[in-house]
Formats: sequence, C-alpha cells, structure tokens
Amino acid sequence: MPLDPTESMEGWVTAEDHRKALLALQLPLRRRILELMAKRPCLPKDLDAPLGLSEAEAKYHLGVLEGSHLVRLDEGGYALTPVGIAWLDKQKKNGGR
Repeated sequence: MPLDPTESMEGWVTAEDHRKALLALQLPLRRRILELMAKRPCLPKDLDAPLGLSEAEAKYHLGVLEGSHLVRLDEGGYALTPVGIAWLDKQKKNGGR
C-alpha cells in the first residue's frame, strides 16, 4: 500500500515544498535517479555507471531531491522518503506519465 506523504514529518508541509518537488521532478535525470533508488539506497559515486554523472554532479542532483523531500541521507546513503516512494507508486499506477 503506498505511503501517504501527509502521514510523515518528512512530507510536503507547505505549497512551497510541493512547488520545489515539482520543479525537481521536471528533469528526467532526477526522475531516473529516483527509479534507481527504488532498488536500494545509493551514494553519489553509485550514479556514475548507470547515469554517467561525476560525483559532483550526482551530489548536486541528490541535494535538489533532498531539498524537495523526495530523498534523505541515511547511514547507507541516500534513500527515498515516504514522499519519494509515493511519487514512484503514482508513476507506476499512471504508466510512467
């Protein structure tokens, strides 16, 4: 069952939070990062092979996703938040649109 972003303290609290997430998700590369993270948490260096990003580029994009409440930095690397999981679930339900 998908997680409801409103049930989490990590979710979107304001309209500005939601706007930031929509801006972050406009870039297909960031959507692809979320898809990769659905399998397991990752570190910036883990995005080199599948996406061809330098560590600095990966840190930048992960930072944007973190600022949008879609990922968080845990001990094992960056992981999806409940908001990020809910977004991926919605994409699967809508056929990736």
